[in-house]
Amino acid sequence: MNVQSIVQQLLDGDPHQIGQLTQDCGSCQRFVRQIRRKPKREVGWDDVPQELLERFSSQWHRRLFMY
Repeated sequence: MNVQSIVQQLLDGDPHQIGQLTQDCGSCQRFVRQIRRKPKREVGWDDVPQELLERFSSQWHRRLFMY
């Protein structure tokens, strides 16, 4: 998984799920707002808040092992 795929999923994802993912994480919410305002912005791994990466990883882990 690369940063572009994460950004694309945050841009195209269900707003309710994205809201749950970023709940109680101010830096996560700011990051999502920034990329939604400027989707063409160049984003690197250092730009993504660590907590958001951990939450995103955890969410995908749960989805993969539900089946």
